[in-house]
Amino acid sequence: MSDNKDIRVPEGYFEDLRARLRRIPEEKPVEKVAEEAPRRIRILPYLAYAASLLALVAVGNFVLRKTAPAAEGDVTAENEEIIEYLIEGGTTVEHLDYYLAYEEDYR
Repeated sequence: MSDNKDIRVPEGYFEDLRARLRRIPEEKPVEKVAEEAPRRIRILPYLAYAASLLALVAVGNFVLRKTAPAAEGDVTAENEEIIEYLIEGGTTVEHLDYYLAYEEDYR
């Protein structure tokens, strides 16, 4: 690489170099490039944000529905099993009244 005789420049390359460099900003200004972007490319980040929010809400809704306790009026197999257990265990109405009064006092 110490021998510079191997490196050559095409004939007339530097003659019109300044004119070519001056034409570069005239060809496509930065503002025009942004304006020419298709509409879907400009909207794409907003669509991605909206989709991620929608996915987050859907997952949150699913998790909350699976982990939320049943409403008070709902009788499920679990409630029926508890009632059966209390009856078979000999729990009296007085015990239940005491528990309900205690629960209302400390709510």
